[in-house]
Parts: sequence; structure tokens; C-alpha cells
Amino acid sequence: MQLCESDNTTMEAERRRSLRPIWALTVVVTAGAVALLPPVARAGVTVPGAARLPWWVLAGGFALAETFPLHLRFRGEAHSFSLNEIVLVLGLFATTPLRLLAAQLAGSAVALVFVRRQGALKIAFNLAQWAIGTEIAIVVFHAIAMPSGTLSTRNWLAALVAAAAASVVQYVAIAIAITLAEGHFSGRENLKSLVWGLLSTVVNTMLGLVVVIVCSESIAATVLLVGPIAVVLVAYRAYVSEHSKSEGLQFLYRASELLGGARDLEAGLLALLDFARETFHAEIAEVVLRGDSGESIGYRTCSGPGERRFRLEPCAVDEVAAVLALAGEAARAGEVPVGAVLVGEEGKILAHAHNFPISLNDPTAHAEILALRQAAEILGNYRLPGLTLYVTMEPCLMCTGALIYARIKRLVFGAPDMKAGACVSLYRIPEDPRLNHRLEVTGGVGESECRELMQKFFRERRAKM
Repeated sequence: MQLCESDNTTMEAERRRSLRPIWALTVVVTAGAVALLPPVARAGVTVPGAARLPWWVLAGGFALAETFPLHLRFRGEAHSFSLNEIVLVLGLFATTPLRLLAAQLAGSAVALVFVRRQGALKIAFNLAQWAIGTEIAIVVFHAIAMPSGTLSTRNWLAALVAAAAASVVQYVAIAIAITLAEGHFSGRENLKSLVWGLLSTVVNTMLGLVVVIVCSESIAATVLLVGPIAVVLVAYRAYVSEHSKSEGLQFLYRASELLGGARDLEAGLLALLDFARETFHAEIAEVVLRGDSGESIGYRTCSGPGERRFRLEPCAVDEVAAVLALAGEAARAGEVPVGAVLVGEEGKILAHAHNFPISLNDPTAHAEILALRQAAEILGNYRLPGLTLYVTMEPCLMCTGALIYARIKRLVFGAPDMKAGACVSLYRIPEDPRLNHRLEVTGGVGESECRELMQKFFRERRAKM
């Protein structure tokens, strides 16, 4: 589908509006981090015997931790872990609170900007939640720790509680951001992520305490840790890489076997998609078959979510091409060339029609009305919530009213109708605040093609007179 400049502007405006809650959350988290600066600056328990490290060494550690996360798959689920807590625990013992905070922000910023190349919003949010998490860890650690030496059990416990508190605070911030972005809260998934996150934090904190103890004995002795750790990380990544390649080959072999042994194409595709979901631990898998390049309707086979499945159902591959093809049929039948397609939330075509008032001697037989009638009959309901109507021309008063009464979610039209358009041109019915349903309207999609088809039809009609 080709989007014109006005549609691109509308989509960009909608995208920006959807990001406003995340920006607001980022501001709130940042404000919380700023509010914690005074108690962080006052924290000052010095643990005797602990090695002192410059802040830039810790910053390098934070950058490496965020650049090379670990990925673990357990019982069909993938989990990613950062070694951030190891550097955090080392910093709690080896430097001042403000220098630790500076190292965290500087090192993480380098990884986010130059390695992950994240956008401004992600960078701002991640730095804000890391800042407040580090500050929480500093305050908790210095509230519990005692100047009784690195090997003190109480100081170990202080580091563990501090890292866990930071992890929980950061997780809550991330969970809120995900909820705002997706529009719903998944309690089970969030609890599972929290448990895995805390387990990772405990393990990383223990490793961090080992590094602290070694450094307290001799900083030079830490070199002895570099070799084994590097070997383990390289071996782990090599294993993950080879395991992925092996899974890929097994998938190709099994896929060929499923397609070759199936009774027909439909059964083979569905078996393949079931296998793909199982292999890649996906909630949904689908494939869309297209015909010639000029065809606008494809056929979709889908597996998931859950037990939901359907085979070779028609779907809109290119909605603009579909309505233009229908409008062309109307023109060949001597009708004004307007075509309409009703599409479900999953992209399935529910109904399609073109103008028929002349042939049917029915002044209400507009493409939009006929498509609404078909969908209502198929669904067994005069209300059609969640559907999107694509049409070549801006609807008239009658059709706009019918769309609102049917509770259509969204209207996408091609060319505006300056003489009878009831959405944005002559009238702006969907914007009337007195109505109890809001119809989302996007205009100008494929406008040039739709206008040219309409102009060509009337040129040819006038030529015949």
C-alpha cells in the first residue's frame, strides 16, 4: 500500500501520542533519581580492606556488561541476563557513591548509544531506571553495611539486599513502561520475569562478592580471574551459536518431511506452522500465499494463539489494490467506480463490494453499504466493532452514518469528495462530539490512483454523450 504525505503525517502524530505516557514515566523516574541524590551523597560507610578503583574502570565494566548480555533458554522460554550487578557490587565496595553512579551512567550510555544504537526515548528511560536503581542500591547498602571489613557476613548481606532492591525497582519501572506501551498488564508473565530477574541478581551478586574478595587481597590477582571468565564466556557463545545452527538444520529437515508427507497443501502448511511455533517457542505463526503480482488478495494459513487455527482464508495483501480492482469492476458495469473492502483486526477480508445503485435500481446500494450488509450477515450482528473499511472515495452522508451506526473502528479512504464527502470535505460527521461512537478516519491513502480512476470514468462517459 502506498501512503501519501497526509497519511504519513497522521501515522507519525499517532505514534508520538502513543509515546507520551512513556516519556511521562521517564520524567517521573528521572525526578525520583534526582530526589535521591542528597541521601546518596551523604552515604559514606567505608569498608576497610576493600580495594579502591577509579570510576572509569567501573564505567568500562558497566559498558561491557550491557554490550555482552547472556541468553538462556529454559523450558521453552528465552531469558536475557546482564552481568551489571557484578560491577555494581564491586563499585559498592571499591568507590564512593557519586563516582559509582557516574560510572553506571557513563558506561551504560556508551553501550546504549554506540553499540545498541537505541532511540532517544529508550536511552532516556534506561538511563533513568538504571540511575534510580543504582541509587537505591547505594542507600540500602550503606544503611546495612558496617566498617568491619570486606569478609564481614553483614556486608555480604548488605550487598545482596542492595542489588535485589535495585533489581526490583528497575523491574517495576520496566513493567510499567511495557504496560503503558501494550495497553494491558500481564500479571503472570511479569511475576515470572521478576523471579528470573531476582535469581540472576543473586547469582551475579555472589560472583561480584568473589571479585571484591580477590581484589581486597591483591588487585593483581584479579588477572587470574580474567582467563577463566573469558574462556567460559567464549565457550558459552560458541555453544549457543552451534546450537542455533543445529536447530536450524533440524528445522529445515523436519519442515521438508512435513510438507512432503502431507495429504494436501492445507494440511502441510498447518503442520509446518505448528512445528514452527514449537521450534521457535512462538505464540503465533502464519504464512500468506500470493498469486500474481497484480493480485491484491492473498490466502492466509495461521496457527495460534492457543488452539486457534484456520486454513487458506482470504486476506488483504494490499487493501488499496483491492478496492481499486473493485472500483474497476464497477466502472465496467457502468457504475460510478467506488470499491470497498471490510477487513478484520487480523487482516482477514470479511466483505467486499462496489457501487451498484444503477444496476439494482437502489439508491442505497453504495459500495460501503453493500459491504456492511455482507459483513453483518456473515457475523450475525448489525454491530461490527473492530473492523476497518477501505474505500476508494470519501463516504457520503448516508454511508458515513451507516459506518458510525455499525460501530466500524476505522475508515481509510483514497480520494476526498469535495461535493458530497461527509468525513473531512463537505462535512466532518465523525468529529461531532454529540455522537456516541468515534470513527477513526485516515484519508489520502492511494489518493492519486483513486482520483485518476474516477476522472477517467467521467471522461469516457462524457465522450460517449
